Amino acid sequence: MGANIPVSVDDQVVAVWNDSLIYSISGWSTNTNVKNVQVYNPTVDTWSQATQIVGPGLFGHSGSIAGNLIVYTGGVKIQGFSFLIDNRTWLGQINPNNPLDITWTEIPNTPKATYRAASGTFGSTILFSGGTDNPYNFDGIGYNGIPSAPDTLTFGYNLAWDYWEFFEGSPFATMDHRGFANCWSFYYTIGGMNENQEVIDEVKYFNILADLPSVRENESIPLDFKLSQNFPNPFNPSTIINYELKITNYEFGKLTIFNVLGEKVKEFELAEPRGSVVWNGTNSFGEQVSSGIYFYKLETVNFSETKKMLLLK
Repeated sequence: MGANIPVSVDDQVVAVWNDSLIYSISGWSTNTNVKNVQVYNPTVDTWSQATQIVGPGLFGHSGSIAGNLIVYTGGVKIQGFSFLIDNRTWLGQINPNNPLDITWTEIPNTPKATYRAASGTFGSTILFSGGTDNPYNFDGIGYNGIPSAPDTLTFGYNLAWDYWEFFEGSPFATMDHRGFANCWSFYYTIGGMNENQEVIDEVKYFNILADLPSVRENESIPLDFKLSQNFPNPFNPSTIINYELKITNYEFGKLTIFNVLGEKVKEFELAEPRGSVVWNGTNSFGEQVSSGIYFYKLETVNFSETKKMLLLK
């Protein structure tokens, strides 16, 4: 058993940095929320205190780490004698030379307030799914006396482009989670609570690549943005992908090929506002890849879309 955490907490965000340190962020402690960020080093079995959060102390919030960046959102704050949901989102920049030094800033609010949602990391995006906007104690009955219901929405904060995006096709409608278990591009929740406030034994998962396209918050697909289905499809040995972008965005655009495990196979930088990309079934090293399903994702500063293709040999 490891060393005891200095300040007792539960219902906090727990995330791993650089496969070396475990961060415990805020949470409930005995009779109130705390703002502590407590860092565990399993190599030497010690705890240290990092820079405290600058927002309110929370419990039931969700978050994760990508690179040197922490993102957390939602949860419940205490105001007077009330437990109130908070939809603000906070970004923590970890100093890699001193991981206890964190610079906290507020970033755009989450699209919808969340409580006890599953959270995890995919590339440079922090994902959130399920949870509820009606916080409760242990029995699924809200502090307002109304039974809580889970949300089906899956969304994420894209750290590369600094915007919220939504992901379609999510199978989740459960709450009372703390995090995802993820294997490559597949994300799993185990158990949780359903719309009848019942603890369940279900295992749910989705493939984040297959469940795109994603759209930026408050935006529909722009008329001058187009990602065509590759042709031919299925294909061998090569296929053509046509695209069309807004003039002001194409300089920041890229098209990326992924395999079904979510691993990047090849990336193309876009040199023109409209054009074609030819993929000959090779990876970034010029090596031929195996037959199977692949995904191609077109991403700009304010929009991304993904489609599926099949390579046959």
